[in-house]
Amino acid sequence: MSSVLRGQSLIDKAVELTGDAESAILMSFLNQISVTDSLSIGTQLKKTEIKDYDVVDFFSIVKPATALSPKLYEYELPGEFPFSF
Repeated sequence: MSSVLRGQSLIDKAVELTGDAESAILMSFLNQISVTDSLSIGTQLKKTEIKDYDVVDFFSIVKPATALSPKLYEYELPGEFPFSF
């Protein structure tokens, strides 16, 4: 079992835990979720077998987090913006 961190998708977790993005499909069946579902922080996921130990070794230090958020930036202009020409 492994906890989901902020910004991680199921594909991120599959690469981190098994070394292969294709494992996301098997992990989705194992965890009864869709590959495209947004994961909540702290969700516990079951993993499949490791396919590439070098990749898993690398991502044990650097955690992948590529999930998109619906709103990245929010800009607001002041109510009365002074214009001068």
